[in-house]
Amino acid sequence: MTEIADFAIWAKVRPADKREFRKWMAGQTGWREIDVYSRLGSAVEEGRHIELLKHLGWEDAQTELGQLPAFVEAGSARLTVTSFLPMDSAPYCTIHSLYVWRLGCPVCSNNFIR
Repeated sequence: MTEIADFAIWAKVRPADKREFRKWMAGQTGWREIDVYSRLGSAVEEGRHIELLKHLGWEDAQTELGQLPAFVEAGSARLTVTSFLPMDSAPYCTIHSLYVWRLGCPVCSNNFIR
């Protein structure tokens, strides 16, 4: 059985805006701010990508990419198949600006949630 793709948005957080990020992420996840700090604080400080939103349909992902929170570092947003890390060595579809599975782009193959 082939898995149907949904999507995630990853981005880097500007360290100067980490407080706003903690509040936002707490609202998204239901975590306490201290839990956000414990789980993701080092990623913010080290400038690593953080998964901000996941399990989005393609159309919702496009909308969310157009209205990212102010704490996101400009130009750092990455769209991936959910649970797929946006690494430079990962397969990438240039048509859809999407980090994909090794088997190819789910949008090109029409195997995704709209």
